[in-house]
This record gives sequence, structure tokens and C-alpha cells, in this order.
Amino acid sequence: MRHHLAALLLLACAEPTPAIDAAMTDARPSAVDAGVTDARADASHAADAWHADPDGGADAGAPAPCPADALLCDDFEAPALASRWTLDASDGEASIDTLAAHGSGALHVHVASHGGARALVQARSFFPVTGNSIYARAYVRLASPAPTVHVGMVDGSGESIEVRLGLGPTLLPNYSGPGVEFGSWASDPPLMPVDTWTCLEWALLDDPGTDHDRLLYWIDGTEQTRHEIDGTGSDVWRMPTLEQVELGLIMYHDDEAGLGHDIWYDDVVIATHRVGCH
Repeated sequence: MRHHLAALLLLACAEPTPAIDAAMTDARPSAVDAGVTDARADASHAADAWHADPDGGADAGAPAPCPADALLCDDFEAPALASRWTLDASDGEASIDTLAAHGSGALHVHVASHGGARALVQARSFFPVTGNSIYARAYVRLASPAPTVHVGMVDGSGESIEVRLGLGPTLLPNYSGPGVEFGSWASDPPLMPVDTWTCLEWALLDDPGTDHDRLLYWIDGTEQTRHEIDGTGSDVWRMPTLEQVELGLIMYHDDEAGLGHDIWYDDVVIATHRVGCH
């Protein structure tokens, strides 16, 4: 289950053209899934909502409430990780912490600094999803020092393909499947803020009306249009049939800093339409 769905990001040279990055290969063992039931409602995929801007960023106030048709909502206010999540960890751990964006609880993930270390919480009970497309929102706090190597934060996966968003060390969306891996390279890749709460949104969009699908993401309500993966050019790709989502932290390479890394997630929503920050 470890090599299924994922979305990440990278840095580099000129325009945001997909590029092959052999060094980003992620080989990790499978994890057992608990298969716990989660509330779900059908909602059709709306292409015209891809770039909608429902609100502002992390500092604009309380988080947008959980939509009635959401696939998953978790504010991590319970004293322990909810049963909807399955933990996949190796030299890493995930727990509920009192350092929160809102309320009194958040998911805290800590991992060692060597390649392969990870702590990822996974959810899959609401798949398959109508339209095979999802939007997600989380308040995220990355502790300094930030990783200096490629790491994964959030992703969606299926059919041994991951569409993922992470750091490399700047924010990097990338696509990883059997025999292929590429990311979004640009001259001014955004940095993930550290030691502060950031509203991070991402979308995995299956568009049968075109010859490519999309990975989009927003930072504090602003879409990073030059850093999305849209599968154009020589690296056209198709969204796998999504089977799970996960969030946390996974180290793809050794980080010479050697200190381990911490990240927090709060007010997570997964839906079939954009939820926004507030």
C-alpha cells in the first residue's frame, strides 16, 4: 500500500515543464490497511471549479467548516488518532499534539533524517470516488530546520502510481509510477513556510475530456499556477484509479543535517470540490 497514491513538489530551472528525476525514486514497503468505514457522499467532479478561489489564507480566521458532502474531515481534537486512519511508520511516529492551528489538538509527525524514515497516516475507506478526483485542505506547520532533501508530505495513489506533493527542498509536485518519475520545475519555486501555520490545499483531478490530468496546489489561498503538474509536453500522464490518500512525512534520501524532522497537520478535509481555507 506504500507505493500507491501520492503528490509532491520540486525546484529548478526555467518554465514549469515536467522533467525526469531518477533521484526521486521512492521504494518503500507495503503497509497493512485497517479498512475502517468513513462517512461518504457522492459529488460530481466540476472542471470549472479547478481554479475557484473561495477565500483567503491561513490568517483569515477560523477554518472553513466540514462540508456536508465531504469524504473525510478531521480536526484531531480527540486524544488519539481516529480509526479512519492507518499509520505506516518506520523510524517515525505520529501522535496527537496540543500545538494546533485551531482548537487544542493537531496531528504531529516526527521522522528520523535518513532515507526511508517515514510516518504517514493513510485513509482509503471512501474510495473509489465519483469522477476519480479529490480536493484536500490542511493547515500545516513545518518545524525548522526544514529538510534539505526530497521528502514527501501528501499524496494520492493507486495502481502502483503516486501523485504527490512534498519538498525538494522547495515545494515540489511530482508523479511517480513504474519506470517514470517527473516533477514541476520552475525558476522561482515556492518555499514552504517554517514555524508557522500555512493553509495548504491540493487537488488530484482526472479530466477525461483532455489528454492529461492535473495536480494543483494552493498556499494560503493562492494557486501556484507555475508549479502544477498538468501532464503536457513529453510527459503526458493519466491519473491512476485512486485507492488511498496519505499525509505525514517520508524521507526519500539521507538528510545530512541528521536532526530528524517534525511537521503538524490540523483541520484536514478531503472532498470532491474545493473547500478553501475559511
